[in-house]
Amino acid sequence: MRVVTFLAAVAAAVLLSGCAALPASDDIEQHGKPLGAAATAAHEFAFQSGDCLVVRAGGGAESEQVVPCTEPHDEEAFYEFTLSGGAFPGDDSIWTVAEQNCGPQFEMFVGLDYTASSLDWFYHGPVRDSWDAGFRQVVCIVYDPVGQVTGSLAGAVR
Repeated sequence: MRVVTFLAAVAAAVLLSGCAALPASDDIEQHGKPLGAAATAAHEFAFQSGDCLVVRAGGGAESEQVVPCTEPHDEEAFYEFTLSGGAFPGDDSIWTVAEQNCGPQFEMFVGLDYTASSLDWFYHGPVRDSWDAGFRQVVCIVYDPVGQVTGSLAGAVR
């Protein structure tokens, strides 16, 4: 349900901003369920845990710009880890590992269990092409489905 709410909020923001096109669904991963290729073989995320991000039109990791957390922002990277292995494990396996890592870290970061929180999370991680190029980083992202926030969500307890 939160994914639907988030996507509806994105659609409304895009329409209200005067943009004619929504991000292509194959450009983003949302709450662990890959909707397509967020990373390309040549792209490694330019953000890390602790970075606050503003999402620009276009969708995907390439459209996220790091800004100071004291400025209004859409998302915050709260945890990152690196996967290992030879062959691409598949989207479902990456989701499982992201959920096992991001979920508990969400509670530690926000100060409240995900199921009781008004905040949501998703991740950016490798897809087949980027995996084959050696990209193994997973970045866990927290956001408020209601809209932008100012300041870190660390310890937000909401």
